[in-house]
Amino acid sequence: MSPEQMDIIGKLEYLEVLKLQTVDFEGNQWDTSEGGFPQHKFLKLSEVQIEEWNTSSDHFPRLQRLVLQTCGGLKMIPPILGDIPTLQMIKVYKCAKAIEDSAKKIQEEQQDNGNEELKFIIIPDY
Repeated sequence: MSPEQMDIIGKLEYLEVLKLQTVDFEGNQWDTSEGGFPQHKFLKLSEVQIEEWNTSSDHFPRLQRLVLQTCGGLKMIPPILGDIPTLQMIKVYKCAKAIEDSAKKIQEEQQDNGNEELKFIIIPDY
């Protein structure tokens, strides 16, 4: 999927749920753009071909749930996602250990900042 296609999806004003499955990101990278996904509450990436995801906490201002499933190539979850005030849950399911580790790091950072509300579900790929 090209960056232009993702920008078009991100600008859909009333989009609240996005589930991407078996999508190949052009260049194995996703750079979200400012103003994108303004009403987005649920994001699921499943079996996507992506190594690097660059974003900002204001790119998903209403995100509540993030699910990553079988994203073996992704190197890490963008740490800034933990700073989204509406985020309630991050679920990592059958992903590489690096993704599990980055989820745990976000969890530790959020707990250190007093955010006990953000829930983490990590199901290893064993």
